[in-house]
Amino acid sequence: MKKFFAVILLFVMLVSLAACGQSKSSQPSSSNQGQAAPDASGKKLAGKSVAICTATATHGFNAELIVHAQNTIKELAKEYGFEAKIVTAQDSTAQVNALETLKAEGHDMILVSAVIGEDIRAVCNDIINSGTKLFIFSRVVGNIDCPEYLGDQYGMGATLANYLLDFFKDDIAAGKTIEVLEFYGDDSVNSQERSKGLKETLATKGVKINQQFRCEWNRQKAKIGRAHV
Repeated sequence: MKKFFAVILLFVMLVSLAACGQSKSSQPSSSNQGQAAPDASGKKLAGKSVAICTATATHGFNAELIVHAQNTIKELAKEYGFEAKIVTAQDSTAQVNALETLKAEGHDMILVSAVIGEDIRAVCNDIINSGTKLFIFSRVVGNIDCPEYLGDQYGMGATLANYLLDFFKDDIAAGKTIEVLEFYGDDSVNSQERSKGLKETLATKGVKINQQFRCEWNRQKAKIGRAHV
């Protein structure tokens, strides 16, 4: 994931920010999470500012994402001379507020990993309309005109389904009824696409999803749900 951030941030900033011309007169306010580049004068992106907004570290993936985002953007800020800031949000309401604040601060680019994409679509479009470069990564926002770097969520669900179909292939061939319990993360587009890939691929062999449990990407909640089956 560290390599992912290094490559994506570097590519996006060099291509997009270097083409922006002079930086905006409105500079970002200071933050405990900001990373100011010392002695930035003369560096390629001096005078530019970048903000990253992602969900809080409620589970392992987000924790990894935040750690590597902090490390990578600090290194890049030092090398290229731009100002950097990272903010996290517990839920969609907090993320909308955070994005509105980042827009008001006048950053040249904002990179966003959504809590739930649909909930922040309006403010993301506001950011684009304000002239700020926006880049979406990891989680789908949908119906938005900006660069995105997203995983194949449907394919992930289909991959899991194919594993299950192979595991139970003898039972399926014998005509036994196979039913699946699905423990999913949340109601985001990502989770919906994974569920769709799982369900539709299982259905090709007559396997059905018996029950679904929303677990908020939390292993303990999944265990509680399983205990009540």
